[in-house]
Amino acid sequence: MELLTKIIKVLNDTFGIDLRDEDKVDFFKMKENVYQNEDLMAFFNKNNSKANIQDKFNDTIDDELLNFIDGKLSLYNKLTEDRVNKEFKRLWFNEIYDRAVRGI
Repeated sequence: MELLTKIIKVLNDTFGIDLRDEDKVDFFKMKENVYQNEDLMAFFNKNNSKANIQDKFNDTIDDELLNFIDGKLSLYNKLTEDRVNKEFKRLWFNEIYDRAVRGI
């Protein structure tokens, strides 16, 4: 997490983009995916130039960012479908209402 904290701090300080501690969860998932990417990790060797390794790394990060967007967009699309959205809100509301107002 130290690396992720440093990355968030640098990006916030440099660009003022307001990444928060909650964003570390998503960064952590991306980090795990990157380190588990055998194709990318195979590029990190003395036979490849630093530029070639950097290009492969950049492409992999871009793919991870697209996967992140696709995953969030997929959830958004599922939860905003009219019938699903109404039931999702009803169930969540009832749970909070019962606990906070009715005391059950």
